[in-house]
Amino acid sequence: MRSGRIAPAVIGTWLDDLSRRDMWIGLSTADPFTVDDPITTEIPGAAYRRARVVWQRASVLLLRNGNVLQWTGLLPGTQVACLVGWSAAFNGDPLVTMPLPELRHFPAGGAIKLGAGEVYVGADV
Repeated sequence: MRSGRIAPAVIGTWLDDLSRRDMWIGLSTADPFTVDDPITTEIPGAAYRRARVVWQRASVLLLRNGNVLQWTGLLPGTQVACLVGWSAAFNGDPLVTMPLPELRHFPAGGAIKLGAGEVYVGADV
């Protein structure tokens, strides 16, 4: 069977809806859509908090973060495989995942800071 396509206008509508949602970006050890309880993939830490994101349209098929995203209080030994857009600051549901190109290790703990425009979600059609 030949592969199908989705019209850019449909993807644009989906991204419009996504950009209007309240969303917090968290750090995960694995893709939360691959497990029964998505919360179990989020990194632990008493000082760790999800970061509220404000999306900006970069193109008809792409959203980028319009604000700086920062996570502090990463515990020693933390490993981050992907960023996850959650529907709430605590608990909630995963809405989108953004896998990192490679696993990031924090043997001594630490922090991550991503500037505006460094995080994106979209489609390649």
